[in-house]
Amino acid sequence: MSELLLVEDDAHLRELMQLALELEGHRVHTARHGGEAQETLRVNAFDLVIADLMMPSVDGLQLLRWLRTELDSDVPVLVLTSVGNRGVEAEAREAGADAVAFKPLDLPTLVGLVTELTVPR
Repeated sequence: MSELLLVEDDAHLRELMQLALELEGHRVHTARHGGEAQETLRVNAFDLVIADLMMPSVDGLQLLRWLRTELDSDVPVLVLTSVGNRGVEAEAREAGADAVAFKPLDLPTLVGLVTELTVPR
């Protein structure tokens, strides 16, 4: 069972993804935005962080940069974005994302990416 942090500001989408991942046997913690995720990451360890790119307060890129620099964490990060732009993907990978997925994202694809990123390296 993997411990996941899902950071998504859209409540409906967050709940849907959480349910799908829990049905696959993962333990899913959620945060509504990057600032809330930072508070959670300061005190908890995770096997994977799944973060939306565009969020209020602290966005996904800011969270990712903070995670890699200030927290000095190498936890795998899957970035989700509705911006279908390869420049956005390159920027996320440069900031330290292990994978980038474009919304709308079907649940089997999400589950597959999570499985791939949580397999011991």
